[in-house]
Amino acid sequence: MSDIREKLIEKIKSIPAIPVSAAKAIRLLQDQDKNLSEAIRLIEYDPGLTTNILKLVNSSAFAAERKITSLQEAMVRLGAKNILQMLIGSSMAPVMNLPVAGYDIPPGELWRSAVTAAIYTDEIKRILKLNLPPHAFTAALIHDIGKIALASFIQLNPEEIISYAQSKGISFVQAEQEKLGVNHTEAGMILLKAWNLPEVFEKPIMYHHEPEKADGDVVTEIVHIADALTMMEGIGTGNEGLHYKISDNIFEKYKLDVDVLEHIICSVQIKRDELKDMFS
Repeated sequence: MSDIREKLIEKIKSIPAIPVSAAKAIRLLQDQDKNLSEAIRLIEYDPGLTTNILKLVNSSAFAAERKITSLQEAMVRLGAKNILQMLIGSSMAPVMNLPVAGYDIPPGELWRSAVTAAIYTDEIKRILKLNLPPHAFTAALIHDIGKIALASFIQLNPEEIISYAQSKGISFVQAEQEKLGVNHTEAGMILLKAWNLPEVFEKPIMYHHEPEKADGDVVTEIVHIADALTMMEGIGTGNEGLHYKISDNIFEKYKLDVDVLEHIICSVQIKRDELKDMFS
């Protein structure tokens, strides 16, 4: 098992890191005591980030009567929440668009799954009238980053893990842990620290398959539901989706009956269309 861990750490080191300027800006935008102007000063020295923000603010989702050409005006118009989502999204997309062979997920599908889960989180918050913190959307967006790190190991013999999960009647995540000595949630935690992302994402990444272990962390519980609904749509399921157990306790806690679920799913499908420019 120690060999697997060593290989995992080596793999993580080879994964492209989030740009330093983006990581710093993300931390600034997470801290509500900080002024937006501090993030603007940081981003304006990064041509790539500036271009992406201007592209977003002039997209169909946010288009004003006239073209916006300054970073200051763009960030004021978009607001800290949308800027934060864009920074995380543009930083994660190149990595999460890679093929994830070990999970039988084709190129781009993990990213599509991440975006869908994030939108589900926002819509669950709105429809259930929940008071979620601003980082909930982003937590959903990055909850499965550990799959990238583990993919190269699982693809060596995915049938063995699937067969093991079936024979033991356990989840794919449990099978990962027992066969490899590590699962993708732990791998995600290692990436979180390697990329210097805020600690608020730890529980959603580590416990989105086991929300009862998150000590009542609402963001983790909602990300768990969002992840489950994303899989119900058949998005990003791959091998894991065939062995994914949904927590009945969490569904009961939030009273998610058939009518509510249908409302959420329909709402997400509309919203996903509206936000396609943000995550294209």
